[in-house]
Amino acid sequence: MMLEEANARLKKTKITEEQLWGINSLYILLDLDKDDFCKIVDAVGIEPLLKKQSHYERLDEAEGKEGEQND
Repeated sequence: MMLEEANARLKKTKITEEQLWGINSLYILLDLDKDDFCKIVDAVGIEPLLKKQSHYERLDEAEGKEGEQND
């Protein structure tokens, strides 16, 4: 999702490019529609999501490795 798309869909929150990259792993893991993901960001707020950034990145990496093993 591009920054302009995200900020157009967000109602309460506006994010920066850096913040968008920070939650990108979560966006990929959840595999939600852009509107639904932005509703979550608005409901929870960007800061709590960014605090878990390293967790989402590890999960995304683990999921990628699992997919490689199944190929």
